[in-house]
Amino acid sequence: MTSGSVKVDGNDVWYERFGSGPHAILVFPGAIGTGRSDFGPQIKGEFALNLKKYTLVTVEPLGWGRSRPPLRIYDSQTYNKDALSGKIIMESLGYQTYSTMGWSDGAKTALLVAAQYPSRVTSCVVWGVVTYATKRDIDALVMTKNIKYWGADLIKNYETVYGDDWAGLWTRHIEFLEKIREIFPDGFVKNDLQKIRCPLFVLHGDQDPMVNLEHPEHVIKNISDSRLHRFPKGSHNLHLVFAKEFKQLVEDFLSDTEDMGY
Repeated sequence: MTSGSVKVDGNDVWYERFGSGPHAILVFPGAIGTGRSDFGPQIKGEFALNLKKYTLVTVEPLGWGRSRPPLRIYDSQTYNKDALSGKIIMESLGYQTYSTMGWSDGAKTALLVAAQYPSRVTSCVVWGVVTYATKRDIDALVMTKNIKYWGADLIKNYETVYGDDWAGLWTRHIEFLEKIREIFPDGFVKNDLQKIRCPLFVLHGDQDPMVNLEHPEHVIKNISDSRLHRFPKGSHNLHLVFAKEFKQLVEDFLSDTEDMGY
């Protein structure tokens, strides 16, 4: 593992790089997350992705992780800035083409990189994905504002990164989401889904309390070369609970796209 930062509009955006494989994957965590906090089973252990075949570059979006200060700026350009940061990081590391991968809040950014820089992205994997917000979505997310209902393991993940600061960062994020339909009246990705030309793999947990099936179905409906895999017992963190199956499915998908010459 190596880590470093890249200047984006005068700010340091941090990344960590896991593995040494020829197939590079730009990875975006969920809200306030980092590679280590959100993708533990994927970066080390029995069910880690094949790090001799793949190199995972996990981004710590501006305002989160070590990419602080400043505090995260929440506005209509937030996700576009994250996408640009990812592109600049990959360029700085010498990767001309790569896959993107994103979970939850990071799934939006993984899609945006694929849409806005199609010559760079060879394939894309997302789960827990939402590209527009309904009242039901917002209500479900706002319920997470009360962190006393969070599991101890999840809390420990964020305390390891932030200490006691993480709760305040989460509150700021939820306050952003409470206004999200005003900020993004046409959705987070707007019409960019149709710009995606690479193969897309969407995973979804049928027991996800925050993301209804309509969202992954909307994504694959609007991207021609896409496929959906559902976990009947999966929740929002399906990659943590079903790490073995996740590994197999994602590696099979990536191998398929390589065989097709992407």
